[in-house]
Amino acid sequence: MHIFLTGATGYIGSAVLDAMIKGGHKVTAIARDPEKAERLRAKGATPVVAELGLPKMYVPLLKTADAVVHTAYEYSPRGVQLDQQAIEIMLAAQREALAADGKPRAFLYTSGVWVLGRTARPRTKTRRSTRPRTWRGARPMKSSCSPPRRRA
Repeated sequence: MHIFLTGATGYIGSAVLDAMIKGGHKVTAIARDPEKAERLRAKGATPVVAELGLPKMYVPLLKTADAVVHTAYEYSPRGVQLDQQAIEIMLAAQREALAADGKPRAFLYTSGVWVLGRTARPRTKTRRSTRPRTWRGARPMKSSCSPPRRRA
């Protein structure tokens, strides 16, 4: 399977990349600079030097993939807006590709919001050992892309 991966040099994305390469998938992955692109190439991915905010750099490649796994996030004041824009652009590109060739594609969105490590104290029935928080200012996103239908 050909996977288009965002955030491949990050905490979650690098683990996803390793698992996909190990599983025998062809992975095209975004990197923001040539040095990170070379690290992706060394792991077995096909790197693309691009940024989420500049979709013309990566959308043509995204359309050739069987699936998109979006793990990137820009930690800046415009992060939520950029993430929503990138998701909408990627989903639109997948819809265009589907209309052109009739081949369904998958989209997986994940983030590090609920990534929890070991805690100092174990969880008990009466007390949680962690208190997950949501990002300030983040709003739930709505997808305008329905899941692919299986053909009969």
